[in-house]
Amino acid sequence: MMFKKYSVFFALVVFLFFMSSCTFTKVRKADIKSVADVNLGIMKELGAYKRFMRRNIRLTVGSFYDKTGQYKDSERGRYSRVITQATQTMLYHILYKAFGPRMIVDRSKENIITISKEYQLSHDFRNTKNGVRQIGIIQRNGPQGGITGANYLVTGNVVYYHVDRYSGGGGLNIDAIGVHFRKAVARVGVELRLVDMNTSEIIWSTLKESWVSGTLIGADIFRFVTAGGEKFLVSSEAGVAWQLPADYAFEIATANAVVDMIKNNKNLFLIPHIRKK
Repeated sequence: MMFKKYSVFFALVVFLFFMSSCTFTKVRKADIKSVADVNLGIMKELGAYKRFMRRNIRLTVGSFYDKTGQYKDSERGRYSRVITQATQTMLYHILYKAFGPRMIVDRSKENIITISKEYQLSHDFRNTKNGVRQIGIIQRNGPQGGITGANYLVTGNVVYYHVDRYSGGGGLNIDAIGVHFRKAVARVGVELRLVDMNTSEIIWSTLKESWVSGTLIGADIFRFVTAGGEKFLVSSEAGVAWQLPADYAFEIATANAVVDMIKNNKNLFLIPHIRKK
């Protein structure tokens, strides 16, 4: 009986070693990251535009929601959207990566209320012995002492996604002790629009799709492959990373859409001597 248990344990160890060695052959150890540390290649491409942007324009973000109509994550048996609910926040971040500091103005519903209150306080004037004096909290504001306005609105929606989850392939069972592999492939479509704030006219629009494949290869270790060919490993708490293929696909699709927006509107965003490149 003891020999049988050790045989099972030894067989599992050999199997896991073999499979992990196969999986890790194309991925460097340095690519093992936490969920928060993953830096996708498209984000680096966005950052390359920062020093070439015109400094006399401002952008803001409009509504940016999950319009797919899918709410239930059936595998977990509870109602929630598969795509992150931080879509608008992510778009703010992606635009900041490309345009840099002071180029994006915050118009999110919650923050603009706070900003408006601060603006009112900053324009509180009172009569003193030395004349009228501004006593507001903010002494310096935007142009002519006002809140900076936006020239362009970036808005859009997540218009579709599809997540395939399946198990199997390379499984091993010995005396009811088994090892199996699970995989999720997520495809996300993002629609992005550029709107002239002076006229409300749509001056550019695109639809971008991206996909990410995620595979559970060990306890709390997930391997991801993106549409752009990137491969990286993520260390995460058990189960958490199963939401990530759709989130990564959304981030990549949105960032690619912003890259297209910049490339197709060079006359609006880039300084003159860069536009011809």
